Amino acid sequence: MNNILKNGMIIAGLLALILSSVSISAETATDDTGDVWVYEFGTTGMTYNQYSGTRDNVDVTSVSYEISDSTVTATLTVAGEIVNDVYHTYMIYLENPSGQYYASYSAGSGVYMGTDKYMGALGELNDPISGNTFTAIFEIDHPEDSFELYGFASESVDATEQYHDYAPNMFAPYYEGSSDDDEPVDETDPGDTDNTDDTDTTDSTDQTTDETTENKDNTDSTTDKGTPGFGILALFAGLAIALIITQRKK
Repeated sequence: MNNILKNGMIIAGLLALILSSVSISAETATDDTGDVWVYEFGTTGMTYNQYSGTRDNVDVTSVSYEISDSTVTATLTVAGEIVNDVYHTYMIYLENPSGQYYASYSAGSGVYMGTDKYMGALGELNDPISGNTFTAIFEIDHPEDSFELYGFASESVDATEQYHDYAPNMFAPYYEGSSDDDEPVDETDPGDTDNTDDTDTTDSTDQTTDETTENKDNTDSTTDKGTPGFGILALFAGLAIALIITQRKK
């Protein structure tokens, strides 16, 4: 009996030693399908509109990361397939007030890079694509830091038509919060999904309870709020890819 107790204590001690030597932090965010938005040119310029069709290759279903010791494993999955061309971009972000890490895949190349506090982190990702999943594995200098996770996928048809999906949605430039418009939420309908019985507060002359065609529901259209999106982050990825190509030629 004493030997069993002694062996059990030894095993427990070894397990505690192993676990204490491995620092692990992780987070996963899931995202509904069918929530792709299109950034397109309209009568008022470039606006975001909720897309009614299917764009599975940029319809994000989840984004996640895990840090074990100093190694990050970050993944992004879509409902369709990860597309290898210049029109599709897939990105994962780990950020905090001190800086950011970006991982990107487009046109057959996967890269990661750091900014601000994490400046200097830059490299190519090996075999980052498998079916519907983009995986970025890289080393970081400050694994003890806490990070906020998000990701997005985009398809650029041309300068006037681009498709986006973010996970979590709160990081999207078209995100408007839990209610679906900029009006007071109807007390009889906490979800405020049909806009009935609400007075439009965006127009001080509007005293009616139902919106007209001149006061559109922002679930269908919203102007760009200036949040950095596809263009700027794709530029980061392009610069990183160019740098890696230059380093290879030397």
